[in-house]
Amino acid sequence: MGVEPVTIRAWAAKGMIPCTRTAGGHRRFNLDEVRGHLGETGRLVDDVVPFLHEAIDRWSVKPVYAGVFGSVARGEETGHSDIDVLIVPPKRVGPVWRRQRVELSLSAWHRWHREFSVIEASLERLESMVANGSGFLAAVVEDEVAVWGPPTLASLILPWVGGLDVAHGERQAS
Repeated sequence: MGVEPVTIRAWAAKGMIPCTRTAGGHRRFNLDEVRGHLGETGRLVDDVVPFLHEAIDRWSVKPVYAGVFGSVARGEETGHSDIDVLIVPPKRVGPVWRRQRVELSLSAWHRWHREFSVIEASLERLESMVANGSGFLAAVVEDEVAVWGPPTLASLILPWVGGLDVAHGERQAS
């Protein structure tokens, strides 16, 4: 299911999921209850997206866009996969913005006990990536599950796309 044993033990210790103990003291978990905690499908993305949305909703300085990408977004994560998030900040950021980002990463670590990789790219950086035919940007667009802002990253960058094939990160002949 892509969840480390230490994460499941932590959930049990917090009372988030029940467990029983064997005579030898080993924990036993009901698979349906663990899946229920992760969401109906048992995919991590089904837990990550609402968590991020609720966290960002509480921020005083909101991003232009936030989305999950990579193996978690595709539902292909393993127990060692990190959680990849792309955030487009507002034009001006300061200490409040940085504090929000740090708190988000810490709370994500405590929840899932796995690396939470936040890539921050300004609108100017995104425009530059589009102009340079960024393969990274194309991969994000292909995988993304939007959390905040426009329904897709592609709709945010569309004004700059021109001849860029967003699905493949290549310039098309005009």
